[in-house]
Amino acid sequence: MRGVASWYCNYYASRAMPSICMKGHPDTAGFNAFAAAGPKLRAAICGSQASNCWRGRGVLVDGIPVTLVDWCQCYFKTSIEKVIDLYYDVFAKTGSQVTIRW
Repeated sequence: MRGVASWYCNYYASRAMPSICMKGHPDTAGFNAFAAAGPKLRAAICGSQASNCWRGRGVLVDGIPVTLVDWCQCYFKTSIEKVIDLYYDVFAKTGSQVTIRW
């Protein structure tokens, strides 16, 4: 799947102001490869199952292993829809146009 990514959870930004991170998966000084799956990504992984089969799943974002730990609304069905919301560590390496494989 190819699409637009956004980011959240930034260790360095949190020094100046709070940066929201998934509970249980804080952003630390190390490299943290976590993400929130957008609606289209969740549907692509789980199909028509009404479940959280995507949660905890590993995906490759531009070749970087990332664990899906959260969900995002990601501006579903709007002109600015995102497929994934990455922790900043990954976003800094990939940018906003990403390819996701699982």
